[in-house]
Amino acid sequence: MGMLLRAVVLLFLVLTAISGIRRIFGMLVSSGRDSESLNSSGNMVKDPVCGTYVSPQTAFSARNEFFCSEECRTKFLTPR
Repeated sequence: MGMLLRAVVLLFLVLTAISGIRRIFGMLVSSGRDSESLNSSGNMVKDPVCGTYVSPQTAFSARNEFFCSEECRTKFLTPR
């Protein structure tokens, strides 16, 4: 019984450490990505298909809408 408890505690500690590392790494990656995608005025636009925020300078556009990818643009323009 003691070995099982030790294994569970060790597993919990390992998973907690992995979660913390992912959180720290995610903050570092997202902060760099955000600064690259901001336009000169700092405005972002929301893709109406997937909800991703993109810079109007790098976005795909159609009908006064902005899209994160050609795929989202095509989905928006394709009649249902």
